[in-house]
Amino acid sequence: MLLVGPDAEALFPRLEASGYRGLREEGEGGANAAGTPPDAVILSPGCEGRVAELRQRWADVPLLLGVKADTVEG
Repeated sequence: MLLVGPDAEALFPRLEASGYRGLREEGEGGANAAGTPPDAVILSPGCEGRVAELRQRWADVPLLLGVKADTVEG
């Protein structure tokens, strides 16, 4: 899973403890720029502007958008 933004990157230890491989975005082009697409991309709140770029790069990869507040009533 590619983690985009600070809130998403904060999930890194929890993902790895759960057995998932987390990738942090690094520099221009980001992680996996020339390699295998990630299984999913998790975006921090405020990173919605990256959706078009990521969708163009990996059309079939699920994008999970972070939210600042849970708006779903329980």
